Amino acid sequence: MNFEVANPLKSCGRGGRKVYMVSTTPIPPDTSPFFQLFSRNSLRLLNMEHLLIQPDNQDFIVLRFSLILVTPPQPHLSVILDNGWVIRLPARTQEDGQESSRGFEFCYCEHPLGR
Repeated sequence: MNFEVANPLKSCGRGGRKVYMVSTTPIPPDTSPFFQLFSRNSLRLLNMEHLLIQPDNQDFIVLRFSLILVTPPQPHLSVILDNGWVIRLPARTQEDGQESSRGFEFCYCEHPLGR
């Protein structure tokens, strides 16, 4: 699985944004997107990833060369932003756990007040 592009790479903390991930190779049908958390020094924070809400199966669809995701809300976004942590968006197959060769830096932003 080799994702070349994903767009847009930004969502409001309330979620609901459609994100398209496009691959140069066919995507296995059991592929699902997920979020990872990294420190400012690019160290993966596995022990803090429980703060991230992961996409449910009904939040995305896999087509032959693309994956369309509707972002879930992130209720713990302020903790993530206050610590300067980075969210990345890769994908993996369910059958063997193979992860995509690329994970995209993803920006969740606080929802503007009054909207």
